[in-house]
Amino acid sequence: MERARIRAAHFPELKELSSFEFSLVPSLNAALVTDLARGSWIQHREVVLAVEARRQGKRVRFVTVAELVTDLAEAQAQHRLSRLEEQLDRLDLLICDELGFVSLDADHAQLLFILLAHRYTRGALAITSNLEFADWPKVFNGDSRLVAALLDRLTHRCHLLEFQGDSYRFRQSRTARRGTSRAASDLSGAAAGPDGSRSLPTGRPTSPGKPRP
Repeated sequence: MERARIRAAHFPELKELSSFEFSLVPSLNAALVTDLARGSWIQHREVVLAVEARRQGKRVRFVTVAELVTDLAEAQAQHRLSRLEEQLDRLDLLICDELGFVSLDADHAQLLFILLAHRYTRGALAITSNLEFADWPKVFNGDSRLVAALLDRLTHRCHLLEFQGDSYRFRQSRTARRGTSRAASDLSGAAAGPDGSRSLPTGRPTSPGKPRP
């Protein structure tokens, strides 16, 4: 049952809160995140970052902003936008990831605004972004008034969690590069023979040569 719930949420990969290294993000309020993970905030419709809600039986959907806007545009073109909005209304938590990675045209900006503004009164919403609020108009086709109206709703009852520092992907990449550098160092440090050549162990035993007559 739990695995089915996780799959239904469309998370790109499963990451446990217990494995999160708060020491690497000292600006993050660990006590607040732990409290939010208990799930009681779902009932208060607060904007937060949480994945643990799905484990507690909450109806959750994870989607990137680009995917969401594409779904909205396709639904509008096929005259089923109301049906899609009703499906999203049934969610306890909608997680919109990567706001700011793709700039929207005027029509798509309007579609996203309508959905998020509507969601404000319907259920919990989590939005992740690599942009400061002041830069959000760049995403919404330069419409500062639309962004101001949206932020007025989103920040009314919310928790803002700021992550400062290197991303997990960057740290993993850096660790992998260090491992490669160490391996190269080990290779260069192999024992040199009398003629200056270097020999490396192959992991296979060598057979003694036959004595010459």
